[in-house]
Amino acid sequence: MRHKRRHMNIARLLFLSTAGIFILLCVLFVKADAACNGLQTGGVLPAAYTVNGIDVSGKSISDAREIIKNALGSGQIELCGTKINICEFTDIDVELSPEDIHVWCYLSGKGGHETTVTYKVDKQKLKKVLKDVDSTKTRNAKIRFKNGKAEIVPEVYGNVLKATDMIVAELERFLSDGTKPRLEQFYELPEITGTDLEKDLKKASKWDNYQLTAHIDGVPVYTFPMDRHLRWNGKRAVVSKKWLKREIKELATQLDSYGKTRSFVTSTGERIQLPGKTMGWLLNTEKTEKAALKAIKNKEKSIELVWDSKGAAIWDPETENDIGDTYVEVSISQQKVWYYKDGILELETSTVTGLPTPERQTKTGLHQILYKQRDRVLRGSRRAWHSFVNYWMPFTPDGQGLHDARWRRRFGGSIYKSSGSHGCVNLPSSAASQLYAKLETGTPVIVY
Repeated sequence: MRHKRRHMNIARLLFLSTAGIFILLCVLFVKADAACNGLQTGGVLPAAYTVNGIDVSGKSISDAREIIKNALGSGQIELCGTKINICEFTDIDVELSPEDIHVWCYLSGKGGHETTVTYKVDKQKLKKVLKDVDSTKTRNAKIRFKNGKAEIVPEVYGNVLKATDMIVAELERFLSDGTKPRLEQFYELPEITGTDLEKDLKKASKWDNYQLTAHIDGVPVYTFPMDRHLRWNGKRAVVSKKWLKREIKELATQLDSYGKTRSFVTSTGERIQLPGKTMGWLLNTEKTEKAALKAIKNKEKSIELVWDSKGAAIWDPETENDIGDTYVEVSISQQKVWYYKDGILELETSTVTGLPTPERQTKTGLHQILYKQRDRVLRGSRRAWHSFVNYWMPFTPDGQGLHDARWRRRFGGSIYKSSGSHGCVNLPSSAASQLYAKLETGTPVIVY
C-alpha cells in the first residue's frame, strides 16, 4: 500500500512537471509566433540573424533589405582599369519577406537563410560611369617623323567600353553567378599594327632629313622646319596646309617692305626717314604656298618665293633698308639728281622738279623705275598740255618720271618754284641720255 502511494506521488510530480514544461513551451511559442507575425507590422528579426551571410540582427524587414543592398552594392568591379562600386550603375532587388523567417528562429534567438538577389544594370548610369573613368583609347600604329627621321609609333590596345546591350548583359551575368566578366571581348582592337607599316616605313624614310629652303633670285633666305611638321599620309610625306600658310605669313612679315619707312643717308650726309611709295618687297603668300606644296609633293628641296613687288635688295631689319647701292637720288630742295652704281657716283646733274603746289608737286618717297621708253609724247589730264621727250623713265603709276626737257635753257636753283614741271623730274638732254643708258627697270628712285 505504501509503495502504491509512492508511485502515485511520483506520477503526479512527473505530470505536473511535464505540464509545466508544456505550458512554458506554449508560452514561448506564442511569444515567438507573435514576434514572427509582428514582422508584418514593423517588428524586428531575431537577435542573431543573417541573410546571405550578411548580419541583419534585430532589424526590420525594410531595414534589412537596405543593409543587404548597401552591402552588396559596395562590392567593386573593375571597369576600364578603374574599380567601381556596383551600386553606381546597378539597381539591386532583395527578395525578403516575413514569410521567409521561421518561428523557430525566434525560439532559438538566431538563424539565417539564403535568398534571391536580382541585379539590374541601369544603362544610363553605366554610360555616365564609363564616361567618367580614365580609360585608354585604342590607337592604330602610325608613321611619324621625329628629329627628321621616319619611325613607327606602335599601336595601342585600349580598354574603352561603351554602354551597349551586350555589355549590360555580360555585367548582369557576372553579378548573378559571380563568374569573372569577359569585358576584354568588347575592347576595340587596332586596325593597323606596326608590322603592317614596315613597307611604308621604307618609303617614308626617303624623306629622312628633308629640308625645304626658300630663295630670292637663287639666294637662300629661309629654311622651313620640316623635321617637326612632316607627317605620313600613307603614300607620301605631307604637311599641314594650315601650318604652312601660317609659316609663310610669318615669313612675309619678316621680308615684306612695301610701304615701310626706310632710313636713308643722302648725298650730303643727312640721315632722313624715307616713306615707301611704289617700291618694296611684297610676298604673294598664296602662290608661294602652292609652290611649297608642289615642292614637298615632289620632294624638291628648294623654291623661289613669289612676289607681287620686289625691292632692290633683301630687306634688312637692322638697317631698315632694301634700297641697295644702285639708285637715283632726287633732292627737291637742292634741285639735284645723283645716280649711284654699286655705291659709286656715276652721274650728278641739276634738275627742275614739280611746281610746289598740291596738284603739281613731285611726289616724295621711295619709288622705282617702272619701265623705259624712247620718243614719247607726254600729255596732261584732259590734254591740257603735251610735251615730246626723247627719254622717258616713269617712277609712279600716275605718270611722274625722269625725262629730258629740251625746252628748258636752265636747270637748278629756284626755277621750280615759279616754273616747275607738272610733277616730273626734268633733266638736261645729255644727262637724260646718259641716265637712260644706265638705268634698269626696278632701279630705286629716292625723292625727298
